[in-house]
Amino acid sequence: MDKIKKDYSNADITVTWQPHLCIHSTVCFARLPKVFRPNKRPWIVLDQAETDAIIETVDLCPTDALTWRWNDALKNKQQNQNDMDNKKETTSVTAKVFSNGPLLLPKEVILTDAQGKELKAGQDKYICRCGKSQGKPFCDGSHMATGFEG
Repeated sequence: MDKIKKDYSNADITVTWQPHLCIHSTVCFARLPKVFRPNKRPWIVLDQAETDAIIETVDLCPTDALTWRWNDALKNKQQNQNDMDNKKETTSVTAKVFSNGPLLLPKEVILTDAQGKELKAGQDKYICRCGKSQGKPFCDGSHMATGFEG
């Protein structure tokens, strides 16, 4: 499958869309429906909002299906340096997939519901992978009775 990349620009930035990475989280068009219009062509129209608002929205894309860069080479270089500096300050956290069982998100991972409420703050979180749990998104052990493999 070809991996399509489409660029959309305004005077300040270029937004790149890679549809093969999109999981349709709806963050983009829920926040800026005049810019991100999935049922129209072109579906991205950058002159319908301020550049800062577009950047904030694109930065929320969970998969990097949407990314952005400055059109000015110097600004782009400075942004890349800032991004590298920020990455140096972060620490990694490891999630574990249990064979034929749940996904373990360690207590350092902040998990929120659709309304932004933090779930199981300061606790390890065992996330259901079989789809049968009665307490989704958390595992209740239902995978053992269903013969889940994964």
